[in-house]
Amino acid sequence: MMTDKEDIHRRVDRLLAGIKRFQSRHQGDSENTIINRPVKPFEIKDFENYPYDYQYFMLTIGELYVGTAGYLALCINKPVVAGDINPLYTEVSEVVNLLDGEFEFSALQKDLLLFYTEPCDYVYLAFNPSTIPYSVVEPDWDEKSKLDFQIGETIFLSAVENQFTFNGSLADCMTSDLNLNNKFTLLEQLKIRGSDLAYANDELKSDREIVLTAVENDGYALKYASGRLKCDREIALTAVKNNGSALQYVSDELRGNREIVLTALKNNVRCLEYADDEL
Repeated sequence: MMTDKEDIHRRVDRLLAGIKRFQSRHQGDSENTIINRPVKPFEIKDFENYPYDYQYFMLTIGELYVGTAGYLALCINKPVVAGDINPLYTEVSEVVNLLDGEFEFSALQKDLLLFYTEPCDYVYLAFNPSTIPYSVVEPDWDEKSKLDFQIGETIFLSAVENQFTFNGSLADCMTSDLNLNNKFTLLEQLKIRGSDLAYANDELKSDREIVLTAVENDGYALKYASGRLKCDREIALTAVKNNGSALQYVSDELRGNREIVLTALKNNVRCLEYADDEL
């Protein structure tokens, strides 16, 4: 069985492989660029106090600047103490711009270690040094006395993977080397991006375990399942729990199932148009 650290190694190494493919594919393209620089432990104060996913990421990939379609999509820096940030300090200018110049912090927030931004999506993360290992938090800049804590294992790594999953330019470089007609490989990939069921062969699209894994991650992936599995009540219910709009891909019979339709409506009221008229 794979250990937690081995799983982190696998995930980070896969990100690194995708980064290298992106860099090779877009060499010389100023609109699409990735710059990364691995760091040494001594470059980050109290390095041993950070969560392991961040430690391994920084040693392997390091500081990261990702630009796609002419926009800065992701910026990961060495942590900077919020209270020490100089708005003119170019290394963290993305963070300053993201806060629209409202550079105010409560006493607690001044201790946060800012390190991660997705400027286009207004996502920013920091480490809270009052816990060991440091926990990942998303500061609430509108209410200066409040912090929206997001504490859990591999929160940082999951955030990076999310960017590489839903940014189309990055996602292409993450799947181009995968054999998605191999069941084990496909299962692992569907846990990250369920919509990749679209690239599987017909046999795997008829595999119940495969399809259930896909719709657990992305209900809309039901679109690519075999007709037989679109009639599967558990699969249909799982899909609409994740994405109410998946109701349009459920079999005609199950569109008349009250539980499935109500579950879909709780997720997305607009999906009522796909329900059986008799309900």
